[in-house]
Amino acid sequence: MIAFIDDHREVYGVEPICGLLRIASSTCHAHVARRADPAQASPRARQDLALMERIRRVHAANFGVYGARKVWRQLGREGTAVARCTVERLMRRTGLRLRQTRGGSTAQVQAMELLVNAPHTKLPIQSSRVAIMNRQTEIARKLAAELALPPAQRSRSGMSARDPARPIDKWDF
Repeated sequence: MIAFIDDHREVYGVEPICGLLRIASSTCHAHVARRADPAQASPRARQDLALMERIRRVHAANFGVYGARKVWRQLGREGTAVARCTVERLMRRTGLRLRQTRGGSTAQVQAMELLVNAPHTKLPIQSSRVAIMNRQTEIARKLAAELALPPAQRSRSGMSARDPARPIDKWDF
């Protein structure tokens, strides 16, 4: 959302965009301030930055063949107390994964390669965000149109109006 606001800030302004997205403009301003000054980041974000560097170092030192479990174990041996789920989350965020091992690649590597090489992921990030925004706007328009109808003409699904030319049957109530 913040990237979308940044891209359209000069044309529309921050407050009107935040009003349409139903988020407080102070949220956007606070995010921009944290991005400019890392000292304002939350303690978890600062700890994550330090841990990501350690995870990258351990992963690279072991030729990229360590998964989250082995990286977590190595960090524990080095005296870094961290939860395994935290290591998994940070490895996903940084894009670290198992490399090919002897005898072929692991199932995790194959699944990640399928995900990364899928045709739908080749879209630029901005166009996917715009597509999400367009879909949300279309849903909001349909919902507003549905709520404008009298209750007898509203559909059971709540998203499309009953065709007035169609006779009323027992499913319309």
